[in-house]
Amino acid sequence: MFNILEKFFPPSPYHKQNLPALYQGVSSVHACNFVVWAPIRALKTERFQKYFLTEISLRLAQESSQAITFWLRDHSIKSVTLRDRVLAQSSRSEPEKIAALIRIREQSEVDANNLLKDLQAKGYRVAAYKVKNSVPLDYKKSWENGVQSPGLVSVSFFRKRKNISEDFFQEYWFCSHTPFAIEIHPLWKYERNVLQNVLTPDAPDFQGIVPLHVKHDSDLSFSRFFSHNGKSALANALCIQADVKRFIDLSTIETVAMREYVLR
Repeated sequence: MFNILEKFFPPSPYHKQNLPALYQGVSSVHACNFVVWAPIRALKTERFQKYFLTEISLRLAQESSQAITFWLRDHSIKSVTLRDRVLAQSSRSEPEKIAALIRIREQSEVDANNLLKDLQAKGYRVAAYKVKNSVPLDYKKSWENGVQSPGLVSVSFFRKRKNISEDFFQEYWFCSHTPFAIEIHPLWKYERNVLQNVLTPDAPDFQGIVPLHVKHDSDLSFSRFFSHNGKSALANALCIQADVKRFIDLSTIETVAMREYVLR
């Protein structure tokens, strides 16, 4: 079935030898990513939003001089382009979903542990990862720090296929999938986070975290999300599916609609 799909809906035509110049030599920096889960009921409350938008954002802005961005789940967004999961936690009374993502560049492990303690003290489950962060496609920021960025962000959390090497995983993602995805999706910003080290025990073994930023909420609809190159959305969706199957374990991928806040 996989070979038939590839025949009619081929994956990315790009590779290391014909990678467009725009995506060559993209620099990367070390960063910490914090993935936060919260009970489904709490996600819809003002208390959840207020905690991140006041307490956490103020603390981060005061204590760190590094570039900080966080993303908060928007539970009101519904789209077939999203793939939501409920965290199975036998020790907790309520089902949980990914609620927030915090990215701090060049953060020390000591500071990371302090932030972890603060989040866990509020009762949130948190997983922390050291990553290499790169941005092959970026917007031009024209709004103040701390306010909600325009548009919507589809954040994907995924693992590589088990039968491929780490080198193949990263090379295919960077040299084949990245230019293909930017060609098909109406993206405003494309950010990549490659897992380097897990800082918390029992954390899901995500190997990639990717915020895909679109300028308008409607861009996340199926018809617009897969038709940026002017071709059929359905055909493009099947091409992307064939492409991601080459390096991602699709049985583990999770995609969440979020709003972005740039603190610094």
